[in-house]
Amino acid sequence: MLFTIGAGVWWIGADPVIRRVEKSELAPKSMGADRGETFFRSRGWIWRDTAAMIRDRWALGVGIGAYQTAYPIYSSHDGTLEVGQAHNDYLQIMADAGIIGALIALWFIFLVARDILRASRHVSRVMSGTALGAGGGIFALFVHSLFDFNFQIPSNALLFLVLTAVVSQIAGAATGDRHSQ
Repeated sequence: MLFTIGAGVWWIGADPVIRRVEKSELAPKSMGADRGETFFRSRGWIWRDTAAMIRDRWALGVGIGAYQTAYPIYSSHDGTLEVGQAHNDYLQIMADAGIIGALIALWFIFLVARDILRASRHVSRVMSGTALGAGGGIFALFVHSLFDFNFQIPSNALLFLVLTAVVSQIAGAATGDRHSQ
């Protein structure tokens, strides 16, 4: 994995990444007056307003699919800007379904992680490697969900379902192999 990252930095160059960090909110203020897009300008204010929504409706949320309707009530802006998603799937779950939905999501993540571990112990190296590769893809989708509404994009949701199905099938076969021995 480190080799792949290194090859990507060598191929593309580090300049685009460095320029993006210089423009970010995390960069020192001495880097210039016009820093362009910052985290707060792009998503931070949505996350802050979503946190207010979660604080107000922490138990059951505003209702699944009601985020866009409820957002103007909690918006720190004038309410004319339409925001359909929280740009963070985890905040979206909390806002839509509250702590109950978050607990269900955590339980699902636990089950998927358990299946990845079980599948990685398959007797066939090909099957365990496939499970680890699928697990890496699932992990990447989970990380992507921190910064975007990843699972609301049909192709990403389908990819996630295929990867979890692969892991689940291999985990079932690995568990069955152990019981038959």
